[in-house]
Amino acid sequence: MIKILFGIVLYSYTPKKSPTYSHLINNNINPDDIYLHDNREENIKLSTVYNDFLNFANENSYDYLVILDDDTFLSGEYLKSLHSNLNCSVLIPNLTYEHKIISPLKFKGILRFCMSGIRLHLSKLNSLKFSENYSLYGIDDYLVIFLIKNKIKVKISGAYIEHELSTIRGIQGTNSYSDFKCIELLRAHILNFKVAPLFLKIFYFKKISFFLFLLFKRRNFLEPMKIFFSPAQRSMYIQEKD
Repeated sequence: MIKILFGIVLYSYTPKKSPTYSHLINNNINPDDIYLHDNREENIKLSTVYNDFLNFANENSYDYLVILDDDTFLSGEYLKSLHSNLNCSVLIPNLTYEHKIISPLKFKGILRFCMSGIRLHLSKLNSLKFSENYSLYGIDDYLVIFLIKNKIKVKISGAYIEHELSTIRGIQGTNSYSDFKCIELLRAHILNFKVAPLFLKIFYFKKISFFLFLLFKRRNFLEPMKIFFSPAQRSMYIQEKD
């Protein structure tokens, strides 16, 4: 019988109020197989949290790790799909937001996807470790780049899950991006530009240019840039935002 660890990052919910946790418990998932990380106050980098999930899963002889956010609505179909395609290295669900598929998506033949709901085959990904240069954003693209470089294929399951995705809230207009979010996305795209294969660098260059332009348009450009370049000020800014 396969062992699956469910790693949940809590952003705004307590465990009992988290839709993700509730759906797992209601579907008879053993609480001992759920690793909860409460990030509501700690502000630990997501890359660090994901590495903690990986380490715990490997140390406790789990076969697979499923990474989830706290606001994901899981279907029975999705949970059943986790027990299929057992040989694939990475299994990703169809992620929807307001009934529209937002992950996975293809860009010039490259499959990009969100981390929530992903199932990782641990023995096939034993060299995977998330770079802890990443904070809040860009980790999903880091994984995509890792898979491309290591020629590891992914499988899309037929299951669907509904998600309240933070980055989707910016689709309604660039004004909805806070300075902090712009800076974090800019940092993530710069990091991904550095490690991306040559054919992907143009994509991240365009993203970097977009967020630089967005910040230049704002009168308070210099203050966000101070936060970007100063780790101490970034830490203070994060605490103030919370």
